[in-house]
Amino acid sequence: MWRNKQTAWNTSHNAYKVELRLTSAQIKIIERTMGVCRYVYNLFIATNQDNFRDKTRGYMSCYEFSKWLNHEYKTANPDKQWIWEVSSKSVKKAGRYFASFVYETEQNITITHTLPEGVGIDLGIKSFAVVSDGRHFPNINYTPRMRLLKKRLKREQKKFSRKIHKLLHRKEEATKKCNRSNLDKQRLMVQRVYMKLSNKRHDYIKKAVHEIVSTHPSYITIEDLNISGMMKNRCLAKAIAECEFWYFRELLERKCKKYRIQLRIAGMFYASSKTCSRCGHVKRDLTLSERIYKCLDCGFVMDRDMNAAMNLRDCVKYATAG
Repeated sequence: MWRNKQTAWNTSHNAYKVELRLTSAQIKIIERTMGVCRYVYNLFIATNQDNFRDKTRGYMSCYEFSKWLNHEYKTANPDKQWIWEVSSKSVKKAGRYFASFVYETEQNITITHTLPEGVGIDLGIKSFAVVSDGRHFPNINYTPRMRLLKKRLKREQKKFSRKIHKLLHRKEEATKKCNRSNLDKQRLMVQRVYMKLSNKRHDYIKKAVHEIVSTHPSYITIEDLNISGMMKNRCLAKAIAECEFWYFRELLERKCKKYRIQLRIAGMFYASSKTCSRCGHVKRDLTLSERIYKCLDCGFVMDRDMNAAMNLRDCVKYATAG
């Protein structure tokens, strides 16, 4: 087997995010902290807007605002002393709390490239990723489990919408307070289903990237997709958004940098799907419904996505990431 070993010192920044298991007292403190942060942020914006209208003072920077808040504002507003009673920050997602931190490491890494040539990766909707070496990663959004979660999300969103409608048509203040509490609970339910869907997609993409990079090819070539342009197609916009191609590319760039693998980016207008990977003939009239590529020049027949992946592997005009 062909092997190429490289040994190098690698300095990297690693980030970790952990979920916090908090008591009810700790949750109250963090909730109060986030409320204070929200209040101070809105106060900063309102103060600068007033300065702009009156034209008496110029723009107040963050440093100037901090001094003004801790001296003038604190003295003039004794009833707002609760602002200075908090000192920590947290990140909340769907009723769950997380702490994140970053640290720098320097390691002596031995990198072994087991493939003498690189690989090309074609991304799509029907098949999430097709690799030129024959590996195929189906679209997780079409699995039975994800379909059930999306149906559940639709149900929870309908419940949330109905609760909002009922709240707007209530006249009694006491009943409104009760309904607001129910509305908050339902909003949390929607957020939790959203988060579960997002976590499953991200986990699948992480495993796919790890499997591709673990073979240590000499280089990896992907296409520079025009996501904003693709999203203009209203029939495919939702499916494209669910694939999260941007997250795949972000992870792939990070992993390639770590393992010293060259990441090549083919041009946005490179005809990877329309070009025959055997003779180079370009089939201009290829439609999206044609899943099998048939070359009109040499008669070559191949799966459309695999043909595109092989063309990306052999692409000679590219830019390098990073």
